Amino acid sequence: MKRDLYYYLRTRKYLYKAWIVVRSSMAKSGSPHSRRDIHLYEEKVDRNLRHIQDRLRTRSYEFSQARGVVLSASKSPRPIVISSISDRIVQRSLLEVIQSDLTNIRAVVDHRKSFGGIKDRGVRHAIEATVNAIRNGSRYFIKSDIKKFFSNIPRAMAVTALCKHLPDNSLDDFLFSATTVELDNLGLLREQHQNLFPSYELGVAQGCCLSPLLGNILLRGFDELTNTEDVLCLRYIDDFLILGKNETEIREVFARGKNELCKFDLDTYDIDDGSKKAIAGCTQRSFSFLGCEISPGFVHPGKESRQNLLNKIKKLFTDSKKRFFTTPKKTEETYEYSLLCTLEQVHRVIAAWGNHYVFCNSQQLFNSLDQKIDEMLRNYLGSYASRRDRADQQERRRILGVHLLTDCNSKPII
Repeated sequence: MKRDLYYYLRTRKYLYKAWIVVRSSMAKSGSPHSRRDIHLYEEKVDRNLRHIQDRLRTRSYEFSQARGVVLSASKSPRPIVISSISDRIVQRSLLEVIQSDLTNIRAVVDHRKSFGGIKDRGVRHAIEATVNAIRNGSRYFIKSDIKKFFSNIPRAMAVTALCKHLPDNSLDDFLFSATTVELDNLGLLREQHQNLFPSYELGVAQGCCLSPLLGNILLRGFDELTNTEDVLCLRYIDDFLILGKNETEIREVFARGKNELCKFDLDTYDIDDGSKKAIAGCTQRSFSFLGCEISPGFVHPGKESRQNLLNKIKKLFTDSKKRFFTTPKKTEETYEYSLLCTLEQVHRVIAAWGNHYVFCNSQQLFNSLDQKIDEMLRNYLGSYASRRDRADQQERRRILGVHLLTDCNSKPII
């Protein structure tokens, strides 16, 4: 008996596969609240997955309202949509089914010069393609990105385009529901931030696993038009780099790409428009792409990325030191900001950042960063030692991060 795609969505195979991805992502989160939430969910994961299955089987599953968070960055505010764990699992299961051998969707989105949201591709492959193009004679480049891409994607158009490439229509309505953004805290956000988030009809959630797929479906024509025999356009979701031997040709391709985006009411940043998000130049000089600085013979993590790493580590140490001196008694935060928990978070941040840039030939730069981290670490351990020496035995355990049995919530039956 032939099954439709919706049937596979609710099977244990795809839901559990989705759960593994969601659990891994949240366990690596820099937020202690996210790590705690996923730990609590995992304690009853079998029951939780069965509950999802039952609602999918009876077609009664409804996506809950999400929470909007604005991340402050040096460039501009970044709107992130945070869904419930169950919703993330269902959205991920949708993605797994759509990208499985049950469909032919990979042939549609798998353009050879697109690297974001494509299975088995990533930043490393995009940078490698850049280096190879320069080695093969590409002397000029234009780098830009698509303005407010996720919040301006015509959602209905993108979902409809995706559904046309699926073997049956069993997921059509569900995909619309899965990609609709409703925030439960929209009224609590600053007025200037509210418009950053997708509306009911326009935009997709930045943070939803389905959003890159919809973006790639929509931009297939852009990829085709901006790659020619003599010019390459390397795209990573909404960032793109055009490379070629002739400056006039790459500018023509850039203009062609802008015209294609106009069909979807999207636009790019322009060269020298003051935003610093679009630049053009010679590849024999240093330029940045996808967080990397590229110059003849060298690929380094970008200056902004390096500073963000140090800032993140500094904040973890600073927040922990504050708790050493302000919350020595029994509180949940005491353990979250203890020495051991803080060092574990710092370890995760450093390992994730370093592993992201393993393709860079930057040993001297990494050594310099390690020296700066060592200095912060010595300062932090000094503050810990100072607080420990003045603490009683129970407080020492708490700020160290080794749980006290007497701090457990006692619920005796007698």
